[in-house]
Amino acid sequence: MSVEDLLIPLCRRSREQNMEQCRICGAESTYFDEALMLKKYRAQYFRCQNCGFIQTEKPYWLDEAYSDAIVDSDIGLIERNIMLSRLTAAVISFCFPTATSFLDYAGGYGILVRLMRDRGFHFEWFDRYCENMFAKSFRKSKDRYDVLTAFELFEHLPTPVEEVNVLSKISDNILFTTTIVPRTIPKVDDWWYYAPYNGQHVSFYTVESLQLLAKSFDYHYVGYRDIHLFSKQPVSQWKFSVAVRLSSWINRFTSRKSLLGEDYRALTGSDI
Repeated sequence: MSVEDLLIPLCRRSREQNMEQCRICGAESTYFDEALMLKKYRAQYFRCQNCGFIQTEKPYWLDEAYSDAIVDSDIGLIERNIMLSRLTAAVISFCFPTATSFLDYAGGYGILVRLMRDRGFHFEWFDRYCENMFAKSFRKSKDRYDVLTAFELFEHLPTPVEEVNVLSKISDNILFTTTIVPRTIPKVDDWWYYAPYNGQHVSFYTVESLQLLAKSFDYHYVGYRDIHLFSKQPVSQWKFSVAVRLSSWINRFTSRKSLLGEDYRALTGSDI
């Protein structure tokens, strides 16, 4: 018996069970590929014949995968948050200029919340799994927000419809990132975004699947590359694309007063 055979758990799905129901649209999803999750659990991937959504089998390994909420391989964490703070500021200023309350859902260490507050936006933080290191005084404090951000979350969701239902009760506007499945569908070994070695990515979207997901909750959908928006009131594709593409230029003309001094005063009673 090989080492690989020893690593395959007894609960492994039979190869003969080669169909599942799509977790987005409910249509038939057929066996697509397989990989070793966390380098030891053999898992199958299924692709929807209707909307193209790719999902793993039921991810029984997630508790182990989230023993560390932020994986060691996420070496672009800081740079990504700096980039996202610029894009978020521009999208809010250009598409939602009257918005005043914001929540970063699945906000990780709180880096984005701190960056957005430094830019003058009243952001708060929520995360079920990760320690809040940089926004401890700005945890979720109410039920509803004008705009909710959910960056690098959707690919982690084992039940996307259930989770978006939760998000829909918090905000009418959900700004999020996830990398779209390429038109030429890659196998697991040919696309880094599957990331089976960390076991946390279990859902992979096409534009069609995101459109269907949005429609299920009466959202309008627009997207530009890996940045996406669900909104109750339609935002034009042109307007959203401009906000993302010209974010640095937009921020030069729509900057707000930083909350850094105000936050420091609230925490310490002193001015900077």
